Amino acid sequence: MSDNFSDEIELEEDLSEEEEDEETDGNLVLENFYIQQGNPKLIKQFPLAFTVPDNLPPVIVEGFTLTWTKAALLDFANIQKQIHSNGGSNSKNMPYASLRGYLEVELKNAARIESSLGLSKRALNSADSKYDPEPFVYLDGESEEEINKTLRPILNDWITIYLKPFAEKEEVSTKIIERLEELQDKNDLLKITPLKSQVLPWSWSQETGTTQHKNQYDYRVLADYVARQIAGQEIFQGLGSIKRIISSNGTFTSGRAELITDPITLSDTKTKTTSAIF
Repeated sequence: MSDNFSDEIELEEDLSEEEEDEETDGNLVLENFYIQQGNPKLIKQFPLAFTVPDNLPPVIVEGFTLTWTKAALLDFANIQKQIHSNGGSNSKNMPYASLRGYLEVELKNAARIESSLGLSKRALNSADSKYDPEPFVYLDGESEEEINKTLRPILNDWITIYLKPFAEKEEVSTKIIERLEELQDKNDLLKITPLKSQVLPWSWSQETGTTQHKNQYDYRVLADYVARQIAGQEIFQGLGSIKRIISSNGTFTSGRAELITDPITLSDTKTKTTSAIF
């Protein structure tokens, strides 16, 4: 048993209260795929158990993370502060949805993209802290040279077409935008960092009596690895194959991976459609 590995389907180290309290009206247990533990109850998620053979060779996943540089995040934070000081709404977001769209289309090997792209209110409010900015994109494989080649026109277009008009409309100082353009010219707007993780097997700990990960990204990398194996398969009969969602609403370091089916018509109406998210 010392080589068995078990964790939850979301593989999360912790869940928010909101996620923990969510319930559904159905029991989603399927034979041979999910393992129900304890007394049956109506909950949203069930544990998923993995059994790792003793002789399993290490499964290594390599890629890169994308992070705003400290200087770039400080300038983005200053844009937000100026909007607020000019009387603008403190809830107004930077135009990062357009940038996310570019990244989703152009980054062919993107395994995960944080929906706020590291530009959430929390990230901007902590831009001047001693901590480095958090990664917001993880890419499978690729090379740093190829990533830079793909990113450069994306960032140029986003700054010119979306960020500058947004800043002008909100009466943000042109000096801030000019500093961001200078960072982009010097290739100092984003930081590309190699990431390597052994997704299987994890090492057994005699102290805890379970397996243990080695770094803060292992939960997320394992969740993404499992999601890639499931994607394209019909797990739930009649719902068709499921696809991965690379824009995650969770934090970048969480162990959640989302998959979704194609839209399906609800049985009690012909005018409404929905999708199943797992």
